[in-house]
Amino acid sequence: MVPLSDLAEIARTHGAPLCGAAKAEDLSGNALEIGKILPGARSVVVLAAPHSRSAIESADVQMAQYDTVYAYGEAARASHAVARWLEQRGHRAVAVPAFIPIDMAPPKHGMKGAVEGNYYYCFACQAVCPVGRAALA
Repeated sequence: MVPLSDLAEIARTHGAPLCGAAKAEDLSGNALEIGKILPGARSVVVLAAPHSRSAIESADVQMAQYDTVYAYGEAARASHAVARWLEQRGHRAVAVPAFIPIDMAPPKHGMKGAVEGNYYYCFACQAVCPVGRAALA
């Protein structure tokens, strides 16, 4: 079992200060996608990197877009760092990008990740994080 606090520290160190986890079995609406990504996954971890409030409030939409690219890059680095950290300890883990494909139809109006409802990065892992339905560190 891997403490969520350990995963959160790795994520925080690599640019994603928010880290949460849920048991894969509690995400039954996404069971097919999770099973396709990593058969036997027991947990799903979600990481988030912050946006610049000034950039997303800018009247110039390109500033918000540019900052979004940066935030996604930070989340990507953190998710890969956590996945590699888990693999080095004998667990299977894979980072999953949240922004491919894009679904502009209602109700999503934008991003649609492999595991829906995740706006940044998540990954499935076979380590069990000792949490309830979900937790943010």
